[in-house]
Amino acid sequence: MKTKRNKEGFFICLITGFITAFIIWLFLLGKIIDIPYGTHKGGVIAATGVIIIIIIITGITYLIRYIIKKYKNK
Repeated sequence: MKTKRNKEGFFICLITGFITAFIIWLFLLGKIIDIPYGTHKGGVIAATGVIIIIIIITGITYLIRYIIKKYKNK
């Protein structure tokens, strides 16, 4: 039972990591918003955007894990 739980957690973390990396990649390429590269303002926008993406994806992951855990306990 414990092994199955560890595998589920591992796959959730792996999928979350790939999704986060993909969204950050799109953001830094300028596909989501236009970032002025080579300026201080562009660096601040990029850093702020990456931190916001990481925080939001982490929150969504915990919410999904909570819903799955609650659904499995029924």
